[in-house]
Amino acid sequence: MSGNKKNSIKLPPCPDPEQYILVKTKEGDFWRRKRQKQSQVNRSLSANVSATKIVSPAVKRIRNKLESYTHNLDTGRLHGRLTGLLNKTYKAKGFVDYSALKGFEFQPDHPLPRLLLTQYEVNTSFEFTELVIPVTSGVLKKQNDLVTDFYFEGILLYGNPLADEPLQTAYALSKPYSFTDIVEEDCKIVLPLPEKNVPWMLMLKVSCLEGNEMAIHPRHYGMKVVEVGG
Repeated sequence: MSGNKKNSIKLPPCPDPEQYILVKTKEGDFWRRKRQKQSQVNRSLSANVSATKIVSPAVKRIRNKLESYTHNLDTGRLHGRLTGLLNKTYKAKGFVDYSALKGFEFQPDHPLPRLLLTQYEVNTSFEFTELVIPVTSGVLKKQNDLVTDFYFEGILLYGNPLADEPLQTAYALSKPYSFTDIVEEDCKIVLPLPEKNVPWMLMLKVSCLEGNEMAIHPRHYGMKVVEVGG
């Protein structure tokens, strides 16, 4: 008997020359759809998913450590906003630090500059970081007639959020200042820095009082990352 078995079945016409190629094998010829190269969009989405799986647990550690300072704030989608910024850092550097968080507002609808109407300074040395806030008449916007006093908080969070070791915080609190009886002075908040190469971020928080009680509405608070390092 002459002839080849694979040629006994007639090959159908090509379904689409732009989408299919002819593949020849010992068992017979057939049309196969061309393999599609992964698009730039798909590669980017894949990279984001991979980064998020690593960064998201780190963000959870940060949120948990700061929970006692943010419980009276309206932080919105805090986890998603932090994850987006730290994803960029991780993809660029291969690790997570706080460099992308400088200027981060914990309350997007109530940013700190809307409440604190003065320029503050951050002075950093090898061992300490210092917040200097000039306190003068009108330094803080009085949002209603119920608020009576205000005060400042310095919060330093440090440590590697990807490591097993727990994150740490250092904290300092100013004295209360009256809205009606302002003592003009520089409020100075000093916090110790961690050892070299340990990532850290410094937050300034402003809080208002209604007599002896904390103000109820989130607009009476502001919290922002004012410096990063390590």
